[in-house]
Amino acid sequence: MKVPVLGQAEQIVSMAACKQIASNELEIITSCDLCGSSEFQPELLVNDWKLMRCKICKLVFTSPRYTADYLKRMYECRYYESAPGYLQAQLEEPAEDIYRVAKSSMKLWGSKIKRRNLRSLDVGCGGGYVVSAFKKAGWEAVGIDLNEKATDAGKIMGLDLRTESIQSPALGAFNIITAFHILEHTTGDFLNKYSKGGK
Repeated sequence: MKVPVLGQAEQIVSMAACKQIASNELEIITSCDLCGSSEFQPELLVNDWKLMRCKICKLVFTSPRYTADYLKRMYECRYYESAPGYLQAQLEEPAEDIYRVAKSSMKLWGSKIKRRNLRSLDVGCGGGYVVSAFKKAGWEAVGIDLNEKATDAGKIMGLDLRTESIQSPALGAFNIITAFHILEHTTGDFLNKYSKGGK
């Protein structure tokens, strides 16, 4: 698999510039996006990110987290290009554990729904690392990301990647939705919608 290579000038764009734009662009969550409760308990500390669990509905979320306005600006600030090697890694062959998730999910759904064209969606897909694994496992795999540079790179590899919002009705329905490493990049709209099964 030939991986598209970013120019060095594109890779050297300063990540510090993006972070500077976002100083103090964090919001502390005071009510659960799913049930509205204000009763939380600490769940896990991952580097600088604090995960909280709602005592009522058990939803786990990041607090504080980036504001929606900052997330939009961050991706417009050439997010992937400012992290040398990250996009290249996204375009490499998926790891075996990702394949196992894709294959086991296909086996599970295939036994329940006797039809072809089972659809998967990866939210925050980057260059399509997870989408590639699901496609090879037989899924009609789609990925969405806010960064056009990332989705364009994945399209070169023949993947169905789109620069669309998770709220876009054009996406249609999916049998399975994945969202790896994006908890600190999400807003209440995402957690509310998909924690309720997308309804």
